[in-house]
Amino acid sequence: MTHDREYHRDYKREWRKSVTGRQNRMLQGAKHRARRKGVTFTLTIEDIRREWSDICPVLNVPMETGTNTVHSLDRINPALGYVPGNVRVISFRANTIKSDATLAEVLAVAEYLKRETGQQK
Repeated sequence: MTHDREYHRDYKREWRKSVTGRQNRMLQGAKHRARRKGVTFTLTIEDIRREWSDICPVLNVPMETGTNTVHSLDRINPALGYVPGNVRVISFRANTIKSDATLAEVLAVAEYLKRETGQQK
């Protein structure tokens, strides 16, 4: 009996780490947030898979589990909710950066960094 329980626990742990497991958790998390926020939710696992990538489309860095570049679901227009065409899978870092900043604020920070550090990228 103990062996079966350990096997099942280990199997579930490995499944959660797999791409399929992470995609399913992302979908379930979005469904929970949609219910809590009172926004529309019509996503399917296929919608998540269609947006999935190993490279963040915003920061152009690898998305890796256990880092701040882990996969994150971004609503382009938060008011529309979690619906196909309104979500992208980007890195948690990119999602955090854009979470409450306006475009003007993000551009101002970028200009400041360019000016103060002399960096072009």
